[in-house]
Amino acid sequence: MKYLISLILIVFIQTVQAQIYNRVEASVSIKTKYENGKGTLEMGKIYYDKKNKKLIYDFSFPEKQTIALFDTTISVIKNGLLIDKQKIAPLLQSTLFNIILEGELQNYGLRNNPIYKVVKIEKDRDLVISTWEFKGKNKGLGNILISNKGKDLNGVVFLNPKGEVISKQLFSQYILVSGIRFPTEITQIIIQEKKQIYQVTTFKNIVVNSLQNAKFYNYILPRK
Repeated sequence: MKYLISLILIVFIQTVQAQIYNRVEASVSIKTKYENGKGTLEMGKIYYDKKNKKLIYDFSFPEKQTIALFDTTISVIKNGLLIDKQKIAPLLQSTLFNIILEGELQNYGLRNNPIYKVVKIEKDRDLVISTWEFKGKNKGLGNILISNKGKDLNGVVFLNPKGEVISKQLFSQYILVSGIRFPTEITQIIIQEKKQIYQVTTFKNIVVNSLQNAKFYNYILPRK
């Protein structure tokens, strides 16, 4: 009997460990279209490591360059040289990749965010729409609206303090990767001075908890 109990415990521990997600990588393309008709296309790969607090964009088109976001810095590397490095606020916990790995995409990571509180939930056909009230001190931020279709996040609408829409995100083309529902297409609409910028981000070849590509997950910045 004691061997059976030990076996059950081992299986249980392995099952729990299998649900811990720390890394994600994918091929990415980012298409941006401006209101004047001009646009850009960027292609490459992303590598995110939750433990090391590193997000790496390794672009191959239109030019070879690497964008490295660490906990509090963003750096640009070209031809193996550090071109630029700047301090930033610690944003990695709020990135899409961290939210997905934490299993919080359905509520866009707001459930455990102390500066937002859900104040209303309503249904519109096959969508459930929740309103999250901003409780923070930043005067430039407002409420957030989240729509869910089934268990999937469908859209996020960001409002300014006046209740005006400043940005929208639409999530679609979900696939299952290592037990995680992952949106492979994200359409973002940014509104600036009554002008709209459209950006479509597409992910392919998604891998979770890879044991390869250590040079990106443990990325070390070159010296200037």
